[in-house]
Amino acid sequence: MSKSKDTVVCAISEKDFLTPVETMAYLDITESTLKKWRDSGLPVIKIGGRRFYAKEQIKEFMLQFAE
Repeated sequence: MSKSKDTVVCAISEKDFLTPVETMAYLDITESTLKKWRDSGLPVIKIGGRRFYAKEQIKEFMLQFAE
């Protein structure tokens, strides 16, 4: 396995990336809210037809709207 693949496996195993269901639980939001946020610019990573959200990008997205 190359170094870049090892880095990805390590990041995923530490749960830096969440599935949509995990993201909804993590943020305590509904599926419709997650879709609205995605449509408003919440970055999503698509791999093999599956969606993932990076915790760091979720935090950055939410901080845009913090007062």
